[in-house]
Amino acid sequence: MITTKSQASHQSLRQMAWNTGKLDSALKADRREIVFDVMVNLLVGLSFGFPAVPWLFGARWGTRGVWLSTGFAVAILLCLFPVLFGFGCGDCGQGAIAIFVLVPIWIAAALLTVASAAFAHFKFAR
Repeated sequence: MITTKSQASHQSLRQMAWNTGKLDSALKADRREIVFDVMVNLLVGLSFGFPAVPWLFGARWGTRGVWLSTGFAVAILLCLFPVLFGFGCGDCGQGAIAIFVLVPIWIAAALLTVASAAFAHFKFAR
């Protein structure tokens, strides 16, 4: 079969579009995995920083600052982090596994924050 030059160029353009579409979807999948990894690492790292919050606020505002900051920290840990995780992961497929790993870390960080606040309360009560 003999093809004209315009048919050959049209066919090559369709082939390029097909290959580019595959490449774009592969790059989007890679970006989702990278965003998911960064989000999980960020949420785990921030969870371990929350027990320091009562000490920082207690140094400035005393015992009132200790408990006020603890309330905000625990609310952020238990209410906002799952929402952030939902936006970061979306429907990537790894979320169901990661949520079972992250939730105990968030709960432990919240309990540790409250325990840290109790110690800070007695320190700044003087």
